[in-house]
Amino acid sequence: MTPRQGQNGSRSSLERHTQTVMVAVVIGLLAWVGKTVSDQTVTLAKLQVSVSNLESNSRDSYSKSDAREMHTRLQAEIDGLSVRMHDLEERRP
Repeated sequence: MTPRQGQNGSRSSLERHTQTVMVAVVIGLLAWVGKTVSDQTVTLAKLQVSVSNLESNSRDSYSKSDAREMHTRLQAEIDGLSVRMHDLEERRP
């Protein structure tokens, strides 16, 4: 009898069952990791599409310089209207 076998081979049988359970656990973990990686790949692809859409939308919209120009033009128009209103108020009897 070898030291690994024990009485009637029970230790070797226990070892085999333990190995079987451990193999099942490892296979389960590998499957879970594979699914997780696959899910992350899909999520990453969706995010890349979203970022591409945002980039193309930002290129199509007006820039900061366009916004500053519009702000300056609107402010000048408001100032002109304020002057006209002030002149009209001063003419009132």
